[in-house]
Amino acid sequence: MPRHTRARRAVPALLSLGLLAAASASLAGPGAATAAVTAAPPVIELVLDAPDPNAQPGNDRLLASGTTGFLHVPPAATGPVWTRYADLGTVPLPATAPVPASPSQGWYGQGADLVALPNDDDPESLTLWRPYGSAPVTVDLQGRQYVGTFGSTVITQDLSTSAVVLTDFPAGERRDRTVTGLPQVGSAAVYVWPGGAGDTSGALLRYRVSSEASFDDTRAGYVDFASAALTDAFDASEEAIPLLDGARVGLLDGPYLVTKERTALAGPAKAVSFEEENSELYRPRSAALLGDWALIHGEHETLYTAPVAGGAERTVLPGALTYLVPTPDGGVLAVGGTDAADWWVQRIGTATDGLPLPVKLAQVPGPGYRKTGIAISRGMLRVAEAHPALTPAARTSVWEVASTADGRLTASNRIPASKTEALCPVASLDCTPLWGNAGSGGDVVHRRTTLDGKEYHYLKTLDSGHSLGFGRTPGGALVDVSDGYVVFNTGGATPQQFVKRFVFYSEHETLLVRPVRAAALSSHILWGSTPTAGRLERLNTLSGGPTTIETGATCVPKELQARGRWVYWSCGNAGPAGVYDTVSGSSKAAPAGDVMLGDGFTVRHDHTAKALVLTDARTGATKTLAGLEPVKGMALDRRVRWAVDEYTNLVAWVDGDQKVHVRSVGVAPSPLAMVRSTVPAGVDPAADPAAWKFLLNRPVASWNLVFTDLGGVPLRTLSGGAGTGTLTVVWDGRSATGAYAPNGGYRWTLKAVPYGTTAAVTVASGTGRVSSGAAAPHDYGNF
Repeated sequence: MPRHTRARRAVPALLSLGLLAAASASLAGPGAATAAVTAAPPVIELVLDAPDPNAQPGNDRLLASGTTGFLHVPPAATGPVWTRYADLGTVPLPATAPVPASPSQGWYGQGADLVALPNDDDPESLTLWRPYGSAPVTVDLQGRQYVGTFGSTVITQDLSTSAVVLTDFPAGERRDRTVTGLPQVGSAAVYVWPGGAGDTSGALLRYRVSSEASFDDTRAGYVDFASAALTDAFDASEEAIPLLDGARVGLLDGPYLVTKERTALAGPAKAVSFEEENSELYRPRSAALLGDWALIHGEHETLYTAPVAGGAERTVLPGALTYLVPTPDGGVLAVGGTDAADWWVQRIGTATDGLPLPVKLAQVPGPGYRKTGIAISRGMLRVAEAHPALTPAARTSVWEVASTADGRLTASNRIPASKTEALCPVASLDCTPLWGNAGSGGDVVHRRTTLDGKEYHYLKTLDSGHSLGFGRTPGGALVDVSDGYVVFNTGGATPQQFVKRFVFYSEHETLLVRPVRAAALSSHILWGSTPTAGRLERLNTLSGGPTTIETGATCVPKELQARGRWVYWSCGNAGPAGVYDTVSGSSKAAPAGDVMLGDGFTVRHDHTAKALVLTDARTGATKTLAGLEPVKGMALDRRVRWAVDEYTNLVAWVDGDQKVHVRSVGVAPSPLAMVRSTVPAGVDPAADPAAWKFLLNRPVASWNLVFTDLGGVPLRTLSGGAGTGTLTVVWDGRSATGAYAPNGGYRWTLKAVPYGTTAAVTVASGTGRVSSGAAAPHDYGNF
């Protein structure tokens, strides 16, 4: 295939994605915004199936053709299917037939609406099946080796006697005939290669003649089905490709083509060489005859045509698969096109000027690389793919999903991202669980390696590359990730629960080590179960001691999830379960099992009903979002097949065709709020600029940070566009004109427009002091 340059798209740099340092002040807790609850947008769904410019085309393996259809193995099919030319409808085969790595032409039949199905379990029998109506017929090969089926004639060979036998069924009665005319060289043994090239009238076969008195001699001869006689026609090599159309037979041996008219097999062959025409034709992979032209699949996967009489080649398809199958009407089937998005089963005939002309018959979909993991947080969607170039690892694709002011969902172009190499919790499966909401370090994966002969478990952020280690421990499980904080349970005889934080320029910061319990994170807020049924412990890891909350649960929860004001608790897969609202102080029943908590709702993958079901945490109302097959062998396939955005009303999943869906579920999100911040006490225009770092609970369409003096006189306004809610704003203490701001106090106010709205809301504000700035009244030496 021709090489294509990957179109790269950089992640927008409108908002800094640096990790937040330890907060010097927590200005407001979750839910402390000044805006009212945002109106719920309409339910809208996106299907993200943007083609990868470097993707490989789909592999549709052509096997045979007849007068009304063709036999092939489409992408993702488990075996051959028969497809009609007229309407591209498929006819199921009577049994699944395994496909050899390189099936020869005629192995499944050729030249008629008759399919031959070799039997791997019983190599001495063959099933003949017509796609339209008649019952399959079993043919006893009587101990002979199967060579191929052409038209309605089955060719076999008795290896002990070298006899070649033709089997057909005129008037419904079986007829076996021994082919005459095979070379006779003393006590020579003749071995016929399977396959060849043939139609309803005859077949060109290759065979090797071996005797004790001579070296092996490879030949090719034409078997006429009417007379059951073989005419030896060509000297051949083992690599020579047999060719046949209505008028000619021939061989392509490297760049050398020899042909004979079917009616003049005893005469001399016409020979041409393409050696000097095109170096790609020196080692052809497959070929076919098309009237006065030869179709040749070149070394670099381009399909050429060249005159049988010799001459310059022409390009028929810039990219093509190896398989070329002649059709009974004198055409040739091929698979190819320009790229993965323009890839077809093509029927090649001749135009009015006599040149070969490809006509698109059926589009071949791309391979649809199997998706192995998915995460979405603050509108950033990441999907892991089982990509052939990186197997057994995986690569990831990232999209930025946003909601417009009128409620429509939009998505960026696909952004290629790093591979994951995540640890699948089910050892027998190939999966890549992605943990979203890792903050500015990107999504998190759980990895495992071996150090000094022992298991070593660690976590990795996919964008920043930071890691957290948990020592040489057998086993271990990632419990939760939120904005750079993680909960991890080690394995072994005395498991422990670690609460850590990714820190820029450092491997980790350990905040807490305790016995294993149910736990969840909502940014820096840690929730944990207690020995008392229904009682949860809430801990702000930035400041203060723990507090307890009564949820009304009748058990000590086995699982917790937390998202802002909402806490999900579950007593186990069988329930009961509920969602506790920290604002109203009450719990509402929720489903148990394969569940993820969103902002005001839960989503459960019902493996029995094969559906994603939403439950509103405020009203308890339920609705089905989409049908979704579960991952076989996984009790919980969240983060592998589907995911929920903690801070928006978005749900994402991968369907059976490996397409990625993102849907707005129609539940009103929480108001825009500050999660945590790092704010400088002041700014010195003569020194380094000061940085304000904010983490918001939702994506924003735009923002501005306004500086005024304490009397309200404007000093400077810094603005930015759309982003995920992680803001780093730098002010050098100067006005928009570059002048120093006056010494003294100032006030800052952060305003932002949440995604899906048009009005800016005040998120947070505070004060500070300018020092070493411009002189101000009553400055008293602060200049």
